[in-house]
Amino acid sequence: MWRSDSLEDTMTGPISGPTCSAGRVMRMMRVMRVMNRAVNDKRSLKMRNTDSSMKLRSIGYCMSVVRIMAVWFLVALMAPDALGQPLPPEADGGNMARFVWKDSAGSGRQQTVLFRRTFDLAENGSAGSAVIHLFADSRYHLHVNATPVNFGPSRFYPRNPRYDSYDLSGYLREGKNVIAVEVLSNGTETFQVPLSIGGLIAWGAVDTGTGRISLETPGDWKMHPSGAFRHDALRFSFACGPMEIFDARQEPGDWKAADFDDSHWEAPVEIGNRDHWGSLTPRVIPPLTQEEMIPVELLGIYEPSGEETVYSFFIKTPDETNRLYGSGWQMYACTYVYSPREQEVEMGLWWGEYYLNGEGPLEVSGSEPGNPVRQNRVFRFRQGWNFLFISYVAIWGGWDYYMAVPKDAGLQFSPLKTGDHGPAILTAGPFPEDQKIFDPEKIPPGDDICIVSGKEFGWILRELGKMGPNPARDLVWRKLDMERNMKTNDFQVSDFGISGPVTLVFDLGGKQLGRLFFHMDADEGAVVDLGWSEDLNSLGMPFLYKRLQVNAAARFITTEGLKRYETFKPYGARYLQVHVDPGGSPCTLGKIGLIRQVYPFEKRGSFSCSNPMLEKIWEMGWRTLRVCAEDSYTDTPFRERGLYAGDALPEYAITLATSGDSRLMKQSLLLFQDMYRDNMYGDREEGLNDFVLITLLELHWYYRITGDLEFVRSLYPNYHALMQHLMKRRNPEGYYSTGRVFIEWTKIDKTADLAASQALISESFRCMAELAATLDREADAAQFAGEADRLDEVLNTLFWDEGRGAYRDGFRDGMAIGHHYPISSVLPLLFGISPDTREDSLIAFLDRELRDIGEETRNRKITPYGSFYLFAALYRTGHAALAERFMLQYWSRMIHQGDDTSWENFDIGGADGGGQGTASHAWSGHPTYFLSTEVLGVQLGFSREFIPSLIEIAPQSETLSWARGTVPHPAGMVGVDWRIEGERLILQVLLPEGVAYRVAPRGRLAGFTLDLNVETYGENREPILISIEPGSPFKSSFLGRYE
Repeated sequence: MWRSDSLEDTMTGPISGPTCSAGRVMRMMRVMRVMNRAVNDKRSLKMRNTDSSMKLRSIGYCMSVVRIMAVWFLVALMAPDALGQPLPPEADGGNMARFVWKDSAGSGRQQTVLFRRTFDLAENGSAGSAVIHLFADSRYHLHVNATPVNFGPSRFYPRNPRYDSYDLSGYLREGKNVIAVEVLSNGTETFQVPLSIGGLIAWGAVDTGTGRISLETPGDWKMHPSGAFRHDALRFSFACGPMEIFDARQEPGDWKAADFDDSHWEAPVEIGNRDHWGSLTPRVIPPLTQEEMIPVELLGIYEPSGEETVYSFFIKTPDETNRLYGSGWQMYACTYVYSPREQEVEMGLWWGEYYLNGEGPLEVSGSEPGNPVRQNRVFRFRQGWNFLFISYVAIWGGWDYYMAVPKDAGLQFSPLKTGDHGPAILTAGPFPEDQKIFDPEKIPPGDDICIVSGKEFGWILRELGKMGPNPARDLVWRKLDMERNMKTNDFQVSDFGISGPVTLVFDLGGKQLGRLFFHMDADEGAVVDLGWSEDLNSLGMPFLYKRLQVNAAARFITTEGLKRYETFKPYGARYLQVHVDPGGSPCTLGKIGLIRQVYPFEKRGSFSCSNPMLEKIWEMGWRTLRVCAEDSYTDTPFRERGLYAGDALPEYAITLATSGDSRLMKQSLLLFQDMYRDNMYGDREEGLNDFVLITLLELHWYYRITGDLEFVRSLYPNYHALMQHLMKRRNPEGYYSTGRVFIEWTKIDKTADLAASQALISESFRCMAELAATLDREADAAQFAGEADRLDEVLNTLFWDEGRGAYRDGFRDGMAIGHHYPISSVLPLLFGISPDTREDSLIAFLDRELRDIGEETRNRKITPYGSFYLFAALYRTGHAALAERFMLQYWSRMIHQGDDTSWENFDIGGADGGGQGTASHAWSGHPTYFLSTEVLGVQLGFSREFIPSLIEIAPQSETLSWARGTVPHPAGMVGVDWRIEGERLILQVLLPEGVAYRVAPRGRLAGFTLDLNVETYGENREPILISIEPGSPFKSSFLGRYE
């Protein structure tokens, strides 16, 4: 026996059963390696090569133990988690609480409403308890006495809102107190919260010892609609709400403080439609992190070049839904341009058709590095007034027009042919895209009299402003003096004085998700444009428009004094571009940074091996998970922050290998029930039908890991309805027509009847059969199992191409598709559908295809998305060499690029504005899972037989000489350390006490003589060895208990 750290290292968490920290397990493993050298060989048990397995007990006894352990594990899992159970709405006065807003309709786009509830605590009095429960649509920030408490609620659909609960006692004080809630209503469709209305509901009480102060709404709450956010701001992207353009002058100062005078504020108004939201239920995940982070490096300080004057105007178009957001709206603009001389002038312009004095449309003459939303055109001006006419179809919510004019050209813009009223332009529209007011065949673009006087246009006079309506556009349209970087080695951002317009660029050191903030001491009216990106463009500046419709920026207009400014919502970023225009008075920029707002995963897993590149790939997957996990799993922190079933499956895999916390998967599964409700009950054909089936695979896996039978029982009717609807789609040939699917990010025919879809459907039937059997629904189990078997036969008969030795992609209109994407063969292989006799042929096919998958973005044979299933299939069938070769070939390039997170595609390059993929995409982080479950060998049950109370250790690798690490398993933390020495495979494992385990090295590792050494933590009870497979020579030592 030997001792190490105290039991203070012991860790509790969401995984039931014996647990300990990853660091402690690794310390145990190091001790084991030392002690192993001193182990007496007399304690070892040797077996001949002909033995198939080792039995420490009789088979009957072993199986009894397994059953006992399974029961013990399930019982442990049913214990309440650390979140506790907040009071339901009916308790604590909640039955009287009502939804409130600034009006009864809950109206407002990008509307914030400020709520205050003040109360007094007597001198020498204290709050015995102070609990508030609240929910808001779309999002809220909660403060008590000007101290931030948290952000919420967790993602929801209006039919299933989930409230938060907080103990406020630590925030209260003697005298006057205030609970301040700032609620933002998006007023648009987003991928985080559906299109809804604004509203707040709160209840709870403060126990003063002598009385009770009710916190229910409306009660004694007060309300003030804030006009600080610009309501017509363009949306951040197709997936996110409006940009944050915040004018601090329009919001009451210090309104979160207890002594603020709210006597002029009004009582909140009850929402008229009380049925808009469904029944409130408690939040199911812990609060997100609130960690302050600051940049690690200042990359540059630049002043404007002063070469150009940028003019702009803005016309809003409807964007409440994505259909409206993507709709085209016909726009027109015209003005007269005065030129002091005949000259050619190259100007930077927004997209559209341009006519000068009737000539056009003018050709694009060039572009501007770093500004992909600018097109240059050459104008041949005559001396005097020239007529400029513009036609444009606006999309993405508006026409935010920009025009960059060389200052030395001396041009003036006036629809009245006068320079007295400043630069101006006439605009017309928006008109429906098919409503052509201007027809160049009927009205020549040079007929200025006819155009300007045409009543059908409905011209509106607009000023051409020098500060645009879009801070992201402004950041890239402002030309900087890139030749002169004013950065100094002793730069301190904490007190940077600014007297004129300046741009600063920062590096956060890695991709993060959070709310961006800065401190500034300024007079009223200074403007700060804050932009962010994942990577840098060709100029070494933040790549703001890597995707043209993503407006990654916010704007703040200051109020007087030293203030902290912070975005309301979180954003994904690594690089920050900060442009400050102090106006007429100097200002000082203080601290700048980000409040990291992600799911509080605890890192319990670890991995190291003889190939440092694989170590970096494992860590990259963990980092990617961190930024793609918030109040649900998300695809990326940058472009969408959307929950997708196809992304959530590999994310859950990474979670199990690194943390073991299944609560976020439960939250995501609950959201999927609302997301795919129409697919489940309405027989909806559109949508990504493979994704709704993947949620069933996720539920099945979640149940295997957690044993949460009641959760399965609650969702079972939804999936039963889904599969019954699906069975109605079986065609006469015996396979299924699924409608549009995703399947892979390739050019596979997504609307055909695909082999991959049939394989996924078959596996879904098998998962349903197992869940039905668990719920004692024997008839359902038999039906679903029979349908899976029947479909397997059809798939193996009709979709198999003997000549190619692979499965064809599928059928379109009954005709075979003459293409064979790898995913079409991967899924039948993975799910055990293809006969064993076809394995060699399928592996040979995949080996050939994977040697050259192409380099065209989204036109490769396979992508990081499909590679999750590829790796699972290769490791399942014991082909680790092919898996390791492919993993190193395509994930190493991400490491060599210097990235800390995995890419959406196998490339991240592209000209300015040409990059489609994100540099932080969770569906690509899955090698982490396979390195833990296959190289270390601790099985976690995806598409494998799995008993949560049995620890199976089956390492396989064809290229490594050693590997070690820790894996969180449902039965407890597991440590693995293996190395090859000559003809021996020395395998050391650290297990929870009394656990059942199986050891089964695979592939190359199975050919070595196994030297197995086992140690436990917990009570001093030996683990129960079920078997060692295959029957290679080995010796086994039990080293005792690690203390």
